[in-house]
Amino acid sequence: MSLADLEDLVRSALGADYAVERELTGGGLAKVVVALDTRLARRVVVKILPRTVVSGEAADRFRREIQFALQMQHPHIVPILSAGEVGGLPYLVMPFVEGDSLRARLATGALDLAETIRTLRGVTLALAFAHARGVVHRDIKPDNVLLSGGSAVVTDFGIAKALVHARGDESCGLGTLTMAGTSLGTPTYMAPEQIVADPLVDHRADLYSVGVLAYEMLAGVPPFTGHSIPQLFAAHLAEVPQPLWERCPEAPRPLADLIMRCLEKDPDRRPQAAAEIVAALDRPDVTSGSHGTPDAAAPGVRPRRRALLAAAAVAGTLAVAAVGVGGPFFRSPRAGAAATPAAAHPVPSVVVLPIAYVGRDSAEAFVASALTEGVTTSLGMQGGIRVASRTQAAELQRKIIKGEGAATGLTDYVEGAVYRDGDSLRAALRLVGIRDGMSRWSAVMHAAADRVDVASAEAAAAIRVELAREVP
Repeated sequence: MSLADLEDLVRSALGADYAVERELTGGGLAKVVVALDTRLARRVVVKILPRTVVSGEAADRFRREIQFALQMQHPHIVPILSAGEVGGLPYLVMPFVEGDSLRARLATGALDLAETIRTLRGVTLALAFAHARGVVHRDIKPDNVLLSGGSAVVTDFGIAKALVHARGDESCGLGTLTMAGTSLGTPTYMAPEQIVADPLVDHRADLYSVGVLAYEMLAGVPPFTGHSIPQLFAAHLAEVPQPLWERCPEAPRPLADLIMRCLEKDPDRRPQAAAEIVAALDRPDVTSGSHGTPDAAAPGVRPRRRALLAAAAVAGTLAVAAVGVGGPFFRSPRAGAAATPAAAHPVPSVVVLPIAYVGRDSAEAFVASALTEGVTTSLGMQGGIRVASRTQAAELQRKIIKGEGAATGLTDYVEGAVYRDGDSLRAALRLVGIRDGMSRWSAVMHAAADRVDVASAEAAAAIRVELAREVP
């Protein structure tokens, strides 16, 4: 679409007083332009989405959700001024903000402490306002944070949610990374629960993204990097990031601790509200507290070297890389649910939850089902373990998500994600205790792509070794 075509669309939508000045890059399939309202001498940004975004009933759902976004009026939020349709194309109008994006600022290097705290405070104030009104951003990243006049403002609020609802899909995980140029989650900044399309994704996914953002501002690089989207997914799901105080020793230790808490895999271990982060940033002990690298491990990181070494010993042709543990991929028991030490069980009772496929080629998604079936079958082939059937797994998963796992009689569950990387199969798997929601074993494993059977058997063998251990 030429600039002249865009100008015709903008004038049809907004009136003859609007003149398109230039097109902005980075909009993906959406067209984003800066237009001047010659009557009022003000500039606006117009985002034009392809007609494939919304059609039929989806258009109605999109419009309903945008109505919520139109109510987002806050000093740290770039508001949506108006929305509509022109020539069958949905469009959004926002104020033009003078200044650079945080992405452009990061291109020059890490931010200093004062700039980081100022930016982080603006972002979390915006999130606190939005979350209090039931709006989750779902795509916090440097491109959506604008720096203007020494202040940070967040843009694209409510748009990702509107697109998700337009699709009639409450999840925003795999297979829907981008849609018509408005991202439903960007791999570098996505929370683990977004990656596996957890139906219970809530505002704490934004707080994970804030952790990634803050880490990158201070360290100059995000906590996880990779050459492919699947590698990033696997890292978010299973790897523990290098402690921020090692990457940026000049950062106050309490601030580094706060950021590392935001990066917890389990939402229940993160700060539970953006307002909690705002309050922390207002405390002098957090923003100018002690420095230095401690001897102890980072909060929430529980080393499992013995379990991982045991898994490696039985892995055979499967390479097992040690990874840290956080919370489960889907959910641990909800806050307020019983979290007591695991009772003694003469026989472990386990369910293998449906393993998620995190590749981009849906034709390869069968490997996740095959791995789930294979691990379930392999675990049940020998005595000493009670294994729930595949037909029971979906209902048991719902109970676990609701925090009702203890009532099922299960002692543990297995969860994970898998993707195909060329001729290799890579899987991030985790064994989680039902009663306390704590990970007992986790590993990133890889094998030949055509040997799902071998991968299943050897993963089950590693899990058996851990189940046989005395729980610390």
